Amino acid sequence: MFAIAVTGLARSGKDAVADYIVEKYGFHKLVLSEVLAAELQRQGKPDSKMNRSLLGVEMRKKYGSDVLAKRVIETVKEKNWKKVVFSGLQSLEELEYLKRNSEKFFLIAVKADPEKRFERRTKSDPQNREGFFARDKHNLEKFDLQAVMDNAAYTISNNSTLDDLHKAIDELMQKV
Repeated sequence: MFAIAVTGLARSGKDAVADYIVEKYGFHKLVLSEVLAAELQRQGKPDSKMNRSLLGVEMRKKYGSDVLAKRVIETVKEKNWKKVVFSGLQSLEELEYLKRNSEKFFLIAVKADPEKRFERRTKSDPQNREGFFARDKHNLEKFDLQAVMDNAAYTISNNSTLDDLHKAIDELMQKV
């Protein structure tokens, strides 16, 4: 399996990067937090970014820091996918598990200025600055997100237009 993983803070553009790789390069996409969304639904709890984050902490304590990576790899194997882009890695254990289970693997960190990320918030995000940036603090403190981003083979800056982002992705894909 050829795997690309995308990491970054909320609204940095992780899914925009992953979606473009799917659209232009024929990869399949798996979002690690979707494992959490499915579990919240099973438990009858509301699906919110913070609930996903809190459940992620709980599941990682109970099943190990690589639990989400293990679950998405199960999906890849079931579907026999050969090219996959994973979005939303937050722990070094997830990173290592995905690397070990891929023939070819690389990690992209997507970075965007805090103000740009706040402008991009959606209805599912906290609407005030305090709540929005509290989630960053939570994710950086409770997970290894900074260490994961620091381990990226490539970093894409996403402070401009979607066209500029696509050009940066195309340049990167030429290298891999």
